[in-house]
Amino acid sequence: IMERILKILGSLAVILLMTSTIKTQSQIDVYATRDNQVVLNGYHYLPLNDLCDTLKLMISNPKDNPKLPHPRVINIPSLGDIYASSAIISYASDRETSYRFYIKVRNEIELAYNQLHDELARQHFNKPFKTLSQNQKNIIYDVYPKKISEAEPN
Repeated sequence: IMERILKILGSLAVILLMTSTIKTQSQIDVYATRDNQVVLNGYHYLPLNDLCDTLKLMISNPKDNPKLPHPRVINIPSLGDIYASSAIISYASDRETSYRFYIKVRNEIELAYNQLHDELARQHFNKPFKTLSQNQKNIIYDVYPKKISEAEPN
């Protein structure tokens, strides 16, 4: 597990070096190529199996890295001040990307948000996201809003 984490952190380090406009735009570009590869922010090719964990780090930005979407502080009465994500995932694909791969990438994006929601639910409410009340789910959605923009294939 540690080896995989280090690999992902290494991938994230490359992403951080290559992204300079993310903070102002809060945008994370995910592109599925015609060769069924994933490209982040126009520069970094990433194995599909690393996409979810890398997106989780970029969306949550736990270290408030200035080259990632800048989290904003919100006050939630039951939790106090908490960092909330400002990330927007912009997902696009090449017209020749296989539909199967397109869906796999889209599922990894969804999985990143679902895992962030579940981790926060367990951290603050001590139970899985799916068992929360609607009010508690809304709090989680305030912290990690699912903002995904999908473009027509190029």
